[in-house]
Amino acid sequence: MPTTLVTGATGNIGRELVHLLSIDPRVGEIRVATRDPDSPSAQLLTAIDPAIVHPVRFTTDAADLAEVFGDGVDRMCMITPMVGDMVAWQEAVLSAARGLKRIVKISNDAARPTSEGSVEGTPPAAHWAGEEMLRAMDVEQAILRPTIFMQHFMIVPGLYQRGDDTFYLPSGDGRMAMVDARDIAFAAADLLLRPKAELPDEPICVTGPEALTGEDMRARISLATGRAFQWNKDPAAFEKHSKAVGTPVEIGGVYAAGAEGAFASVHADQFETAFGRRPTSFAKFALDNAAHFHAF
Repeated sequence: MPTTLVTGATGNIGRELVHLLSIDPRVGEIRVATRDPDSPSAQLLTAIDPAIVHPVRFTTDAADLAEVFGDGVDRMCMITPMVGDMVAWQEAVLSAARGLKRIVKISNDAARPTSEGSVEGTPPAAHWAGEEMLRAMDVEQAILRPTIFMQHFMIVPGLYQRGDDTFYLPSGDGRMAMVDARDIAFAAADLLLRPKAELPDEPICVTGPEALTGEDMRARISLATGRAFQWNKDPAAFEKHSKAVGTPVEIGGVYAAGAEGAFASVHADQFETAFGRRPTSFAKFALDNAAHFHAF
């Protein structure tokens, strides 16, 4: 049975992916790549199944990478963190991963070369560079291109802070086909384990089943919780709230891109064709996480 390495294993995609792999009898050891194997999040993942889930210290230091990859790793899901130089991070990891049987890369739906409009140093350009590195390798491979995560409501306090009755989403009248990170994990698990002949030839775009406005999201959260939620779409209010809760304001640029239609395309057909089920709706996400939106 394969030994699988999951980078970014304690994040929104990685946590769910580790769980899905741990319950699949086709999977052997699962290595949880983390900067701190002793952290509560890493230890909780280990507790899923201590016999097969093992946290490993993971940095781009050559000695650390040699130790992680040097003993039986067969395949990897590469989830790239938002570090200062994402290109260098991917180059280091993929160089160490030569010899693996299969690599699944979590990319970005906006990934494209600078010649087609991406800006050097931004995630779309960096993910495109990582895709190109992977395509140049002699390894079984697959690429997923997800859109913006529904889980931003869980992890970006500037957007929403647990228990509040207002969220700050400066997306204007734009529609966004946000994706549930659990769907990305489901797709990654499938691609890590399916037969080689069934791997896709092209990247798969992963979105939610519908493109929603902030008002649509407000209505669905209200229905899921029984609370009258408010949506503040003013960019200045988002910046003020972000500063008040101590989180970076830069991600407001992502939501501003949503206002311009950057995440409006729906690719539910790709997901359904590739994985045999429909992507998760925002209403289901809100229902599953209703406790997060309830007042304390």
